[in-house]
Amino acid sequence: MIMALSAVVALLQYPCFTLVKGVLGGDPLYVNIALTLLSLLAFIHPVCVYLHCCGLAAQRGKPKDTLPSPSPSS
Repeated sequence: MIMALSAVVALLQYPCFTLVKGVLGGDPLYVNIALTLLSLLAFIHPVCVYLHCCGLAAQRGKPKDTLPSPSPSS
């Protein structure tokens, strides 16, 4: 798995360098912003999973909804 991840990073390095040297004119600001957002997404994902699991646990702890008992007719 780690080898595959490093291969993907190695494959993406050349297009990033080409993008900076060509289209962006040597200014890597937009590439840095994109990589920062990607890193933030990687750090935020475990928090989202944790919050989702907490919500499921709280939902499981509540008593199940039951049908209301019919009120006696007068």
